[in-house]
Amino acid sequence: MPLEFVNRADYAAIEQGDILELPTVREDLQDGSEVTVHNATQDTQFPAEHSLSARQVEIVLQGGLIEDYKS
Repeated sequence: MPLEFVNRADYAAIEQGDILELPTVREDLQDGSEVTVHNATQDTQFPAEHSLSARQVEIVLQGGLIEDYKS
């Protein structure tokens, strides 16, 4: 899923090899365009945003295109 930093300064805080997680991505996608990214290596988090359409969000929530076609 393509995400963009809300605050460009957050980009500089990520180190090569850091593990990034999207722990609440499902809820975040249902609520709007901002997603919380958790840096598990540094135990920090920052907001990111997506530019997916409502249809694309629906497809992601279904589990992807193949799952969407099955339903």
